[in-house]
Amino acid sequence: MFNLENLNDEYFRKLDAGEIVEIKKLKTEDKIKCFKFFLNSDVITNHSVISNLYILVNGISDIDEDIENDDRAFFNNLEEYVDIKLDLKEELDLFKKKIVEYYLGILKGLIVKIPELKVHITNTHYNIFYLADPCFISKMMVEQLDNVNVKDIKPTFNAESLYDKINGHTYSYTYGIFQRIMSEFSEQDI
Repeated sequence: MFNLENLNDEYFRKLDAGEIVEIKKLKTEDKIKCFKFFLNSDVITNHSVISNLYILVNGISDIDEDIENDDRAFFNNLEEYVDIKLDLKEELDLFKKKIVEYYLGILKGLIVKIPELKVHITNTHYNIFYLADPCFISKMMVEQLDNVNVKDIKPTFNAESLYDKINGHTYSYTYGIFQRIMSEFSEQDI
């Protein structure tokens, strides 16, 4: 049985598929609490939760027309989806900003080879990147790039594999282009 009193990382690690599906049955206010927790947690790995976070972050175009009959979606209808999204605007903006920071870190990680300079992407964001594509990244960049200080971007571990996953295995083709761009950034001390 799903329990709102246990909104912590350890609880979500142990949830089985049947308990995750129960989120759809919660009242909208309780779903808001769940999504607020998901957006602020660094360790979400459950595929259903990650998929629903992706839908919430990416936008309404990712919602199936028959959402009411889809047990995988935590949203009962479009109205509830919009209510949740509006209520969590601040948390969503911070989450999207972090996606942009990590993506820029992935790009920087393509050229930085010294492991001591690299940082790990949180599990939650790492798993979101596995659903991401160039359109998703572009959308996040348009929305949040002005809020990111590129001087603070740290290169990330697993940059090559994440870049390949997001961009359809084009790493080797575009590596030289990004190396040149990033070296120009370094020269300009951005």
